[in-house]
Amino acid sequence: MQIRHNMSLHLSLAARNEMSNEFLYRFISPPGDVERYWERLRLLVQDSKVQLSRPSRLNDPFDCKTLFSVTDATTDDLWEFLESTIIKYGGPQARVLAEAAMRVAESDPDRAIEHLRRRYTEFHVAELDENGILCFFQSPRDEYPEDLLMWAHYADGHRGFCVQFRKRVLTESFICKCVQYMDGYPTLKEVAAHEGEGLAELFLFRKSTRWSYENEWRLMALFTQTEQGLLQLPSEALSGVIFGCESDPSDCERILEWAQHRQGPPLSFFRARKHSEKYRITIQRAIEQPTKS
Repeated sequence: MQIRHNMSLHLSLAARNEMSNEFLYRFISPPGDVERYWERLRLLVQDSKVQLSRPSRLNDPFDCKTLFSVTDATTDDLWEFLESTIIKYGGPQARVLAEAAMRVAESDPDRAIEHLRRRYTEFHVAELDENGILCFFQSPRDEYPEDLLMWAHYADGHRGFCVQFRKRVLTESFICKCVQYMDGYPTLKEVAAHEGEGLAELFLFRKSTRWSYENEWRLMALFTQTEQGLLQLPSEALSGVIFGCESDPSDCERILEWAQHRQGPPLSFFRARKHSEKYRITIQRAIEQPTKS
C-alpha cells in the first residue's frame, strides 16, 4: 500500500476562512513516555479519542484550586458560607471546626480565613478531580494558530503538531467554553452562589490574567464518561492537523498513514513554515487526506 502524497511539493496557501475562530486548536508535544504519546496521537487521528487531564496535575499552582477572596466579606457572610458548604458536606465534626474557626475570627481573622480555605479545599479537591479537562487554543481575529510562544511551549519547540477541532461540535456535545482571565480569586459570595453542580465550572474555567495570551478554551467531562481517561469525541469534531515547522518528515508520514484508517470524515493537513523576512511562521495547506491505492 502506498500513500499518495509529497510533503515537500504541491503546497498551496490555505484560504483564510478555512482556519477561522470557528475552530479550536490543541498543541501536541511528547511527554516523557514517547511510546504512549504516539499511541494517544494515533487514537486521536484514527478514532477521535483523546486523553483528559486531571485538574490537580496542571502546571499552574493556582489553576483549578478552590481559592477564594474574602475581601469585604462580613462575619455573617462567613457564617452563611460555612452553613451552605462545609457544614453541609462535612457532618458534625465540620460544624465543631467551623464554630471554632468563627471564634478564632474574633481575635485573629487571618488565621480563621486560612483555616476556612484549608478545610474547604479538603472537602472539594477530590470532587474537582472527578472532572477531566481538555485545553485548547483559540486564535484571535480569525487568524491561523501562528503564535510562536504557543508552538514553542506546547508543541516541543515547533517539532510537534497542532490539531484542529470544530468548535461548534465540541460546544454542542460537551461543556466547552472559554476561560475567564481575572486578577483576583472568586469572591466568597461567588463560591456560595455556585455551590453544587456549578462549582466545578467556577474553578475550572478561571485563571490569572498572566495566562491570557493563551486564549484558552476548555472542555470538561466526568471521568466516568471515559474509558480509562480516554474521551470519545464525535468523529466530526476533528478537522485537521498542522505539522510544526521543525517537525520530522518521518513523524508527519506516520500521521498521514494513520489518517488512511481514520473512522470519520477526512482531515485537512497543513504545514507551518518560517517566514522569509520576519520572526514569524506562516501556515499553508499541505495536502488533502491521503487515499489508499
